[in-house]
Amino acid sequence: MPFLDDTGVDTGERSPLWSPFTIIADQLERLVVLNIVWAIQWLPALAAFGWPELPLVVRVVLIGYTLIAYAPATVVLYGMVRLAAQGEPLTVFLATDLLKTRGLDGAKALMPLVGLIGLLILGSGVPVTVISAVCQLALLFVLVFSNYWGVLIAARDLRNPVMLLVESARLVWHYPAQTLLVTGAVLIAVVLGTISVGGWVLIVPVVIALLQTQMFRSLMEK
Repeated sequence: MPFLDDTGVDTGERSPLWSPFTIIADQLERLVVLNIVWAIQWLPALAAFGWPELPLVVRVVLIGYTLIAYAPATVVLYGMVRLAAQGEPLTVFLATDLLKTRGLDGAKALMPLVGLIGLLILGSGVPVTVISAVCQLALLFVLVFSNYWGVLIAARDLRNPVMLLVESARLVWHYPAQTLLVTGAVLIAVVLGTISVGGWVLIVPVVIALLQTQMFRSLMEK
């Protein structure tokens, strides 16, 4: 595809909050395609929830596909974003190689933690005040920790969910100010993506992954 033949990636040093946008400008078409491919994995589940008149078996299959495909696709997304941040021109070969070498193992580490978030959300709605409060507090911490899950899988190939949770908690403990900074930037991206037309489909997940990747890189360079 000719429009993907952009080269000359700029790898200069920049602020971890601003450099993602320069990286996106360097490889805009590739990163948009990457984001669209990631977003497509959600279409079956959205169709299942959007058309309740579909047969139950069909809806279960559609939701099941998204649950299975989401984690490997996210591992590939963070792996490709890391390569882009290093100045590597993104290609289909790199994506398929990441899927083969890290997709399954990365998903095994990520899916239990995503399940933990789901359980904490359910627990937050329990009518027992103490349980609800504990789950809400735990959910807040886990969501902050999640800033580092994708980047740790991409950078260190962590495959154990417990180690992934512990290492992300360690980073939050040692770098609280930087973590709050990137969390705020991610929240802004989420809000802007939610109110924009097609933001989540076109670029917002890539922006979030780049913000987290660049902050992690800046911490590791200290």
